[in-house]
Order: sequence, then C-alpha cells, then structure tokens
Amino acid sequence: MCRTRDATGYAVKDATLIVTMGGGKQVGLANPSQFEGYNGEATAPSAVLLGNHRLHLEIVIDRTGPIGKDDAAGVDDVLLESAVTKIMDCEDSVAAVDGEDKVLVYRNWLGLMKRDLSASFEKGGETLERRLNPDRGYTGPDGAPVMVPGRSLMLVRWVDQGVGCSKVPDINNIGLMEDRATLRISNQHIANWLHHGICSESQVREIMRRMATVVDTQNAGDPLYTPMAPDFDTSPAFQAACELVFERREQPKGYTELVLQVRRVEAKAAQAA
Repeated sequence: MCRTRDATGYAVKDATLIVTMGGGKQVGLANPSQFEGYNGEATAPSAVLLGNHRLHLEIVIDRTGPIGKDDAAGVDDVLLESAVTKIMDCEDSVAAVDGEDKVLVYRNWLGLMKRDLSASFEKGGETLERRLNPDRGYTGPDGAPVMVPGRSLMLVRWVDQGVGCSKVPDINNIGLMEDRATLRISNQHIANWLHHGICSESQVREIMRRMATVVDTQNAGDPLYTPMAPDFDTSPAFQAACELVFERREQPKGYTELVLQVRRVEAKAAQAA
C-alpha cells in the first residue's frame, strides 16, 4: 500500500492524477474519479483538488513554503471543505423586529446572492473591511474550469445592535462565540441556582451589575455599543439579561425570543428618539 507521506511529486497526465513515490514508482488514486482539478502546470501543479461526497480537499504544493520546503513532494498545506449548513433566519424575532430591519436583512441576503456583501468596522483604531471569500477556481481533469464555493458567514450583537450571534469577550478578554442556544444555557443554570437556593437574587444582581461595567469597558471602542452602566434601570440590554434570569421559570418552555424581541423594539425606539 502506498502512503501519501512517501510521495515525492504530483502531476496530471491524460486527465489522471499521477503521484510519484520514493524510488520513482508512479501510482494513481484508488478511485480516479475523486481527482477533480488542479492549479498551475500539469507537470508540476501548485494545488490538487480531490472530492468525495461533494466535499473537497485541496493539497497545496509549495516547495518554498514553511512546511513544503521540508516535504518530499512540496506539500505545504491541506485545505478541507467543511460540511456546514448555514441558516439565514430572515424572520428572526431578535434581529428583525420591524420593516426597517427586514429591509436590511434582505439587502444583506441580496449581497450574499450577488457575492458583493461587505462590512466595515473599527478595531484597534483602524477601519477594517470584511468581504466574502471568492470562489476557488481550478482546471478540471478535462481542461474545463472548475469552481468551488469559498464563502461562509458570522454575525454580531443582539438587543442594542440587533443581530443573533456574538463573539463575546470573557472575564479574561478572550472572545468566545455566543448564540441564543448558549445564552439559554447560561441564564438557565443561574435560574436553577436561584430556584435551589444556591445563591440569592441580590447576589446575582450585584454580580450582573459588576459584569456589566466589565462588558462596557470591553466594548468601549465600539461606536455602535450602548453602555449599560451606570443607569442599569434604563438599559434595555441589562434589563433583558435580568429578565432572562429572574423570570426564567415563567417564560414559555424557557425560550429567549420574547424577552429579546420586546427589548430590541424598546432599544430601537430609544435610539430613534
């Protein structure tokens, strides 16, 4: 059996991927149909595209790269296409609460379809722009062009900025992903502690106020962020956090949507005033 680590070179000949092994032996794939394309010269490709069950793997070949320079075949990296299902929830009860929000949602959806969606934001005193990754192009075994999609998506902020997924800094300022599923787990376990007398409501409220000031500091550089402290009683975001914990047992089946939707509408009204 031939092993990839024993390969010394890749080439394309007669629409077939040929792999040269140590000692000069040349072999092909056990399933030749899994070879779907390449980049560069056929005799010395810079990338080889393999496919299985409509997912792809790209072997990046660069004999000058940090890894490729020490690999007998010049393999510098391996790129894997993930089997990820992405959901665009255009009826999201938090991200889209009125006509204005719906227009923005569908404008972004159009940008995804046209592949020209972009966003600018401030970070570390710089203005950064994010664009969709372009499709990846290859030459197929028969010489025809082959395209592989190169895009995915992630979004930020809820009540004040109206988006249903965030990269939230923890107490050590390490950004962690937070969506409504992890939100539901977080507030539910605190509600359970309250229910079983592990802590008191006054203790939880005090901790939440202290953490709100930490979160305000972490987001001080975000021009779209609205601080929660010191006026906690008028902060829709802080009040939403409290309701999700202290009214958890009264909320239908533990859902978060109603609280977030109501407080998002409140926040938008305050921003418009």
